[in-house]
Order: sequence, then structure tokens, then C-alpha cells
Amino acid sequence: MRPLLVTTSLAAVALAFPACSSPTPWRIDVADGGGVPSPRYLHAAADQLVDRTGQPVQLRCENLGAWLHPEAYLLGEGALNLLVSASELRARLANLVGADPAIAFWSAYRAGYVTADDFAQLHRLGFNCVRVPFEWRSLVGDPARPDAPLLAGGLAPLDDAVRWAAQEDMYVILDLHTAPGGQSEAASVSDVPSNDVTPRLFDGPTATANQAQLVSVWRQLAAHFASAAAVGGYDLMNEPDVPGDVSPTALPAIYAEVIAAIRQVDPDHLVITEGDKQARDFSAFPAPLDPNQVYSFHAYFTATDEASIAPYVALRNRDHLPLWLGEFGENSLEWQHAMVHLVETEHIGWALWTYKRRVITGYPAAAVFTPPAAWGELLTYLVSPELSRRPTPAEAASALAALLDAIATSRCQLEQGLLDELTAA
Repeated sequence: MRPLLVTTSLAAVALAFPACSSPTPWRIDVADGGGVPSPRYLHAAADQLVDRTGQPVQLRCENLGAWLHPEAYLLGEGALNLLVSASELRARLANLVGADPAIAFWSAYRAGYVTADDFAQLHRLGFNCVRVPFEWRSLVGDPARPDAPLLAGGLAPLDDAVRWAAQEDMYVILDLHTAPGGQSEAASVSDVPSNDVTPRLFDGPTATANQAQLVSVWRQLAAHFASAAAVGGYDLMNEPDVPGDVSPTALPAIYAEVIAAIRQVDPDHLVITEGDKQARDFSAFPAPLDPNQVYSFHAYFTATDEASIAPYVALRNRDHLPLWLGEFGENSLEWQHAMVHLVETEHIGWALWTYKRRVITGYPAAAVFTPPAAWGELLTYLVSPELSRRPTPAEAASALAALLDAIATSRCQLEQGLLDELTAA
């Protein structure tokens, strides 16, 4: 996702582009077969994506960041907000207010941050796709058991997203944003502890077990969504970053295991593989891993000329697989306009980061809210308790209630200037 040196996020934008072909109905029979992309779903056809009628599809997406993976910097100001993981945020809140009140808050937060109304709004604005970042921990009841069944409560918001997308003739990309053990050193992104950022999916004595857990999670998710036509694809791992003491070939090897497990239960849906070095480096990928595969790259703080995406276009030409810009943003309005124009000219779909977050002056977003002052004080404590005053229970309760009110879609502001600028792309 975002480089750690950045302390603000330019959220993604809503564009009034015409929607492309629609993925309805939600549930259909799974075709037999394996090895050949299914014509019943969004799928790869040479170097482009096509729908079930064979028509090309240009994915124009929003990322639903902070919904199922709450990153502190999206919810409030603070130079240290990128350095704390979502798990640490939750644990510190539970320590402050008690386990049951914390569980109740996060349940209300998930129910209010993104709803069916948001999908309807995105559809009206011209998007045909959403990318849903989610955490492996929310799905697994017993992390010590790689074969543990997925939790119904963890699947519920993903089911909601797929149902809401189907109602709006949109696709959902399921993005495993945090992998077992962590896939990079970025605490806020991969949910590694801030005091030990080793990506243990790749490194250390638990790497093998973590990889087995990753394979199990995707096998079960694919079985669950195998007949969901509104699912556009499976984004297998967000922004992996293989440590320097591990061979970079570890990444495509892990992807190959995950894809093999998926194909046992779902021969049809797209698999999306991100490059190493936070979805920028595909040098360890000697060949395609699946005929129904998409290469996804991310772009932050880059140029917006043809040279900036030339390595990815060369990869597409070599392997005859589609490309997708799975995240970009956090830059000026003009930069985002130029990036959209660049990738659309190359027939590359995109997903802006991120749909809803706090107001950041000078960085417009699709839907923004102003964090209440009380929540800002509470978040400062949760991020750096050793440097902050501990709120009283009453103060914490008031701050949580204020945030829940602020994040409601009806209270968020759409910034028309952003829409006007990007529709000119």
C-alpha cells in the first residue's frame, strides 16, 4: 500500500465513467473444467479482461480501505499513525475500554463504514468494481490450525460486499490485505507488530506454517465464492515484500501453491498476482502461473509517462496476460488525472486508493469525513500510549460514538472538483 515515510494519504476518487458489462446474477453454477478461463465469469483473454459475453472490460474501481482493515492514518491525523498495526489498534482499545465494549464498537464500525448505500453511490458515480481489502485474522478462529474452518462472522461482510455489488451490476475483487505472519515490514499494511516487523510469511521458523495457513484460507474462500459471478477475482496477497535474505523466487512459488489449491475448488475465477517490492517488481516471475491470471502493480510517487509503466507493459506482452493497476493515489489531483489517462490509453484497469477516509487538506477523496476532536485524542493515545494521556472510560465512549456518527455515508462529503478533474482523463 503506502510507503512508510508518508504520513498522509491521498484517497481515491469517484469518476463519472460509464459502467462496463455487468456481473449478474450473483450465484450461478460452476462450470467443469480447469486450465481454461470460464466464459461465465470475468476472465483473461490474451492480454485483456473480458466479460462472459466476450466483451472487453475496463475495470474502474475504488478500494474500500479502512473498512475491514482499519489503518490508523485513514481515520485521523498523526505522524506515527502509519507505524501501528490494526491488531495493535484493536488490542489497545480493548485494554482501554474492555473486551466487550471494544467488540461492540468494531462491529458497529464495520456495519457503518461501508453499506449498500456506498455501493449504490459508487455505481451512480460510474465505477464498475470495488476492491475489498480484508484480513486473514478475521476469517480464522484458530490460527494454530491451518485447516481451521473459516468463521461465519468473518465471511459475512465479504458476502455483503458480493451481494451489494451484484445488486449494482459491479464486480468485487477480494484482496487479502494481510497474510498470515505478514507479507511485508509495513505494520499498518501487513499487520506485523510494530516492534517486530519481520514478514514471517517468508522468513523465520513459522514461515512454513504461515504459508500453509495462507493456502488454506484461499482454498476455503474460493470454495465459498466459486459460484459468485459478481466476484471479479482473487487478489492473492497485497503488496508483498520478500526480505533480502530470502530468495525472491519464494513469492511466485507461494502463489503457485495458492493457485493450485484454489483450482481444486474453483476452476473459473481470475487469480491476481502482485509483484514483489510492494507490487512493483516482477523480475522473479519467469512465466505465467495460470491461464486465467492478472498481473497487478501499484503506483505511488512515480512519473506518469510511458516509461513509468513500460516494465509492466513488457510483462504483458511477454506473457499475454492482462495488467491491472490495483492501487494508486496519494498525490495531486493533476497527478491522478495523468495516471488515469496513462493507464486507460494502455487499456489497463485501475483501482484508486481509497474510497472513504478523513479529510486531508489539499488531497480530495471520493467520500471524506472530519474526525471528531475527541476521536483524534483517543486515536493519538491508541497509536502511542506511552506518549499520551490515558482517556477516561467516559471520554473513550464519547469519542467512539462520535466517530461512528462521522463515518456514516450520509455525513460524508463528495468533492465535485475531484470528479470534474478526473472525468477529463
